[in-house]
Amino acid sequence: MESKIEYLEISDYAKNQYKRFVRGNWNDSDEIIQKKLTRNFILGYHIATYDDGVELRAYGQLYIYKKDNEVIKVGCGKGRCKGWVYINQKEKQDLNKLFGIEA
Repeated sequence: MESKIEYLEISDYAKNQYKRFVRGNWNDSDEIIQKKLTRNFILGYHIATYDDGVELRAYGQLYIYKKDNEVIKVGCGKGRCKGWVYINQKEKQDLNKLFGIEA
């Protein structure tokens, strides 16, 4: 039995920020961005959950803001982050395979 993968919704604002901030992704389709940001959010380090329900995670130097089931904003942590947030490459490869993301 095949289970259905539920990806996060991505706001247009977050898509545009992702294309702008993340090197090599300016030509990615909306579907690929949705898969990559879902993967990144899953693997990201939980920073905070705010009173308005927004959850912030860091993936490398990328900050991902999610409210309900939608990524509403992304930002680059350069200069604000004390250092790189570790990314588990094995888990990333596993999710790439599951989501159909070519590495």
